[in-house]
Amino acid sequence: MKKMKRYFTYSFVTLSGLLFAGVMMPRCETDADRDKGATPVIKYARTFDVETKDSLIVSAALGSRIEFVGDNLGDVQQIWFNDQKARLNRSTIKSHSIIVDIPDTTPGEMTNHVRFITSRGTIVDYPFNVSVPAPRVDAMTCGYADTRLVVTISGDYFADDPNAPLTVTFSENKPATIRNISQEALVVEVPDGAKEGAVTVTSIYGSGKSSFRYRDTHDMVFGFEGITKAL
Repeated sequence: MKKMKRYFTYSFVTLSGLLFAGVMMPRCETDADRDKGATPVIKYARTFDVETKDSLIVSAALGSRIEFVGDNLGDVQQIWFNDQKARLNRSTIKSHSIIVDIPDTTPGEMTNHVRFITSRGTIVDYPFNVSVPAPRVDAMTCGYADTRLVVTISGDYFADDPNAPLTVTFSENKPATIRNISQEALVVEVPDGAKEGAVTVTSIYGSGKSSFRYRDTHDMVFGFEGITKAL
């Protein structure tokens, strides 16, 4: 009984000491703590590539990793490129720098600014252009579809802008009727008079031509030749 009593006494003293030490030990102050309430200052942006890290930039492409350098950046909670919110990694946010990936989603509205927002709602806009590539046209369902049939064209960067609507044209400049648009797919109706040739998709960011050919007779002839040789 005495031994158990002594054990409880020791345990209580040890626990009390640990709790006291925890209270007395100062909590490590983070960059976010130090910068809370301060207005972020952006001095410049640069590439994150080691080989070109000293290159200052005023624009970058979708999906690029870049670094913003400045002051009071530790408390930044949100970063918006145009109308697209970036995904942040707290370990890359410091008082004097932030490493961030530009979202790879095509913006619906181009403001040509990056917006920084702190935990207290302070907003700082920094002029920066995000370059969007011209449409990339990769494939089409049923490459021999008859006119007026609906097909899906797949690729990327299919941006539809009210001031410059996206268009799809078949050979000899035959415009297709567009049924649906997403960044990576277009549902279109093959136009009357469409003949063999590439398909072109044009957006506000430029034109992209397919590597495949609609109704490609060369592939068809080659296929028949292959069958003949095999026989």
